[in-house]
Amino acid sequence: MINFFKSKNQAEIIASPAYGSVYKLQEGKDPVFSEGLMGQGCFIVPDTGALYAPCNGKILSVFPTKHAYVLVSNSGVEIIIHIGVDTVNLNGELFDCHVKKDQKIKKGDLLVTFDLSEMLHRKIVPDIFIVFPKYTEKEIGVIFGKIRAGDKLIEIVKQ
Repeated sequence: MINFFKSKNQAEIIASPAYGSVYKLQEGKDPVFSEGLMGQGCFIVPDTGALYAPCNGKILSVFPTKHAYVLVSNSGVEIIIHIGVDTVNLNGELFDCHVKKDQKIKKGDLLVTFDLSEMLHRKIVPDIFIVFPKYTEKEIGVIFGKIRAGDKLIEIVKQ
């Protein structure tokens, strides 16, 4: 069960990287994420084709296919953001990356745009997975439901 935490002094707030609706990771259509193999977190069914930085930090990795990003916050929280199910097969088509490896980022910076309507037209699931490979489910509090980019999405309390 994903929990909310009362202790604010050790908490790290991660903002939503997209506009859309937030769901439990286990409800996702990609078993690699829904089974927690990449870490704990959530996914967003996007309303728009834009992805923003969820925190201040740095880009650790941009996949050559532009569908996945690894970030680290200024306090050391590693975040994997993956757009879509089987989007690796697009080989970068439909994605326009706005960042590069080792680039410093600020919360709200545009990371990538993608053609959401074309994905839906091709029946590609556009879900955006946000996972934290180094944290347990007990350490991650997710706010579910409708969300806007930049709103509080996740609170991480290091145990």
